[in-house]
Amino acid sequence: MYPPPPPPHDPNQGSTVKTAIAAGAIVASLAANVFLFLQMKDMRTEDGKTRELLQAQIETLKENSASMTAAQRERMEALRGELSNSKRELSAEASRARKDAL
Repeated sequence: MYPPPPPPHDPNQGSTVKTAIAAGAIVASLAANVFLFLQMKDMRTEDGKTRELLQAQIETLKENSASMTAAQRERMEALRGELSNSKRELSAEASRARKDAL
């Protein structure tokens, strides 16, 4: 007894496998593109929020800097006034000391 002969080879069978592989690759490529598009959208949203936060921090720094500068100017003027008063007092004391010495 001989084994039964193999079934005849279907020439379209290799073609359908190649078509299925190509279709799977296209579907995977489309899925990857959609995923990347969504990631990019999320990044843009996050970037916008980060920019707003950074701008708010810059504005806060500007305000703090302006108030600190004003306070420093006031303190500088007060110190200049004190220095001027001290100079006048020392000058008056020196004049009195000269008069008393004569």
